[in-house]
Formats: sequence, structure tokens, C-alpha cells
Amino acid sequence: MNDENIIPYKFKKGQSGNPKGRPKGSKSIRSIIKKYLEKEINHKNPLTGKDENLSVQDHMILTAIAKAISGDDRAREDVLNRLYGKPKEHINIKTEKDDMSEEEINEELERLEKLDEQFRDKKKEN
Repeated sequence: MNDENIIPYKFKKGQSGNPKGRPKGSKSIRSIIKKYLEKEINHKNPLTGKDENLSVQDHMILTAIAKAISGDDRAREDVLNRLYGKPKEHINIKTEKDDMSEEEINEELERLEKLDEQFRDKKKEN
């Protein structure tokens, strides 16, 4: 990118780039998706095989459960993660130095925690 393409001070500090905001009456993606997920449809229940009036959301959930029951590992994992939460992942750190003292290990962990904190702070800013 060339510096000549950069427009300096396009917006004043503290001034919104979109002062009028979203137009009144416009709908967010979330509200549109929610509307269609709540819509009732007459469809075959994936678990019972009977025609039923189900919301699209219910049908999607029942389909995932049916796939999990039929042996789809990805569906099983998704259903269980939604129900119980994702299990924590543990990381084993192996170093090139087997002779690190406990103090050196703690210093390295502190350094990594500071880096993680800086990363999280930058992510919050964006």
C-alpha cells in the first residue's frame, strides 16, 4: 500500500464514522435468522419418522441428534458440546532443556501469561 493512498484525519477524534447509524426499520442478520428458525414447518421428525409441525430450529436440532445416534462422530461431538460444553484442552509443553529449574519454568510461564494478556487486550480494543 502506498502512503499517498492514505487519507489522514478523515474522521475527527471521538466522531462516529456513521453518525446516522443503521436506518430505522432495517433488520439485523440475527433477527432475520431468528425469524426463520422460529418458523413452523410440517416435516418428518428425524427421530420418530412421523410428520409433525416443528420449528426449523427444532428440526435442525433433531436432525443433529439423529445423525449422532446413527454414528456420525462430528454430530455426536457437536450435540454433546452444546449440551455439556466443550471439554478443556490441556497442552503439554516440552522444552529443549530438560534441566530447567522450577524458577526458570515459572518465569517462562509468567512471560507467556503476559503475552496472552496483551493479546486479549488488543482483541478487546478491536
